[in-house]
Amino acid sequence: MKKSLLLMLLLMAPVVMGEISIETVYEDAFLGDSLGLKVILTPEVTENAIFSAILECSSNSLQYYTKPVSLSAAKSLTIRVPALDAYLTGECQMIARLSRLTGEEIEDKYSNSFSVGSVLDLEASLDKEVLSPGDVVTLSGKVTRGSEVVRDVALTITFQGTPQNIELSSGSFSEKITIGESAQSGRHDVVVTVSDEFGNIQETRLNLVVEAIPSEVTHTATSLSVAPGDTLGVLVLLLDQAGIVLQQDVTLRLVEERSLRSDVIVFSTVLASDGTFDFTFDNSIAPGEYVLESSFGGLTDRDAFVVEEVSALESTFEGKILTLVNTGNVPYANDASITLVSEDDVFVIKEKLRLDVNEQKIIDLSENAPSGSYEAVITDEPISKEEAEELLQERQAGNSITGMSIARGDSQQELVASAVDIDYGRRGVLQKIGDGTSAFFAPNGFSIMPYVYVIVGIGVIFLLRRFLKSPSGGRASKDISSHQIEKHIEKHGVEKE
Repeated sequence: MKKSLLLMLLLMAPVVMGEISIETVYEDAFLGDSLGLKVILTPEVTENAIFSAILECSSNSLQYYTKPVSLSAAKSLTIRVPALDAYLTGECQMIARLSRLTGEEIEDKYSNSFSVGSVLDLEASLDKEVLSPGDVVTLSGKVTRGSEVVRDVALTITFQGTPQNIELSSGSFSEKITIGESAQSGRHDVVVTVSDEFGNIQETRLNLVVEAIPSEVTHTATSLSVAPGDTLGVLVLLLDQAGIVLQQDVTLRLVEERSLRSDVIVFSTVLASDGTFDFTFDNSIAPGEYVLESSFGGLTDRDAFVVEEVSALESTFEGKILTLVNTGNVPYANDASITLVSEDDVFVIKEKLRLDVNEQKIIDLSENAPSGSYEAVITDEPISKEEAEELLQERQAGNSITGMSIARGDSQQELVASAVDIDYGRRGVLQKIGDGTSAFFAPNGFSIMPYVYVIVGIGVIFLLRRFLKSPSGGRASKDISSHQIEKHIEKHGVEKE
């Protein structure tokens, strides 16, 4: 609704005018208000002139009305200037100007100052300020200009960067705002803007808080399949409805689920969201299928996880002693072939192994090979005669057999040899299967010495028992011999001395 601003100016110039009167109806106005102007001239002479009306506001001015007038001495002239809709803002004045036909200014008269503003009055409020995703909040308010309600107003509500435009036929409003299911948590502005057709405007900001609701727990693993000795790294995240990381604790565990027995928990730990956890697998963890699970409240993330089956044998040499350890995660039930290579001979020792996880077997190599310095390698299967000759030639050339390759199925196995010194000059029974030049032996896999010790022991026991049963001890043999000699003399007629 426009306001009318009527300015009455009574002007009297020194030469052509007498009395001057100025009246301002409104002090303040808004864009779009009508500014009326009434001028009364009382000249003292007769003259033709130009009348102009000018609106001057701050640094801008507009001459919006011009009219030629005929002035008659002692006769008042009333000029009604058509209303002007205010479109300039700031401190303003209306100017009535008389000029001669030649353009020479005769007189300017100014009205009292008044202001033209463009700011509406806006009241707005929310019925609640803390909300969860999916909640609905009501925005209410009204638009006024001074004491009057403004109608036909454009209302714009902007929330999280999305504007909503509404045309108001009355100056009050009540609108619903729905918080999206994926709205970001934290403090947000609700920007309310109103404007009318003349450019009067107002804006206000209201605050509301969207709560962070844990909506997803997730983890990322460096691998979902491991073997003994591998280190697993896991990153866990707890996310809110907008996918923003929440700083709360999450449970991470690796479990073997069993239907009829209790679950086997490999590890269970609590760590902060956006944190990492490292776990190194040893061979005590049985191979099989597991579940890697992260959880928070009722939220879970699960991945199928596999601990691979590994059959492995680790060997260490210390002097003449070889120690074999099952470092895999399943029982070791394979043959082991121990090849000893000196500069003169090659010996191969076969061992049948039945080792549980982490169980070890100790072998005294001096029971299977003579004293000397060797390079030893361990393979699943015995090396062939040709391979033995190649290893022997390499040693005889003064080189190590480490780095040489032997055929194993469709692939090649690179040898890694260990230095072995056997300083006990006894060895087991070896069966020579090569010719005299290859010096390649395949032992029977066991030592004969314990059997020799048993036989010798039995013989000693037998002799002791014979000795203890005789009445005269060791003299029994002598008596028997003398009697036999006497009978011999009688029979053959030899004289006894």
